[in-house]
Amino acid sequence: MLHLPKHFNQIDDDDDDDDDDEGEKNGEVFLSYRCHSLGDITNYKKHPGNIVEVASLGAQTLPPTYYPLKEAFPQNIIQHGKLSDLQLEGILHACQRHQIILSDGSRAGFYLADGAGVGKGRQIAGIIINNYVRGRRKHLWFSASRD
Repeated sequence: MLHLPKHFNQIDDDDDDDDDDEGEKNGEVFLSYRCHSLGDITNYKKHPGNIVEVASLGAQTLPPTYYPLKEAFPQNIIQHGKLSDLQLEGILHACQRHQIILSDGSRAGFYLADGAGVGKGRQIAGIIINNYVRGRRKHLWFSASRD
């Protein structure tokens, strides 16, 4: 997902150069992110950033969710927006994917490739909280970031 400024799809009427055509094309290429799969998780907060995704990606149907993520988190984490809808959705799909045991006995992985400012660190922390609550106590978190 891409994190773009709020004015991304606005076209300045006073600007007479050819940039207007490009803005209109970009408006067709990107769609605002919408949460699709939180199911029984309610009272969540919308992500505070202006998040968009490529229209072709947004048109894809996400796999159905069945994982009981809601029971892993205290309600205040969801109700107070410590994890947004976007972050909860990423955590949900990652945890559901981790339930799959591969033929060699290892757990299936999940690739988290959200853009800057989306909250990948919060999502990783949420995945760890979920696993900790369920008795899986060994976690490694690698980051190339210096912050």
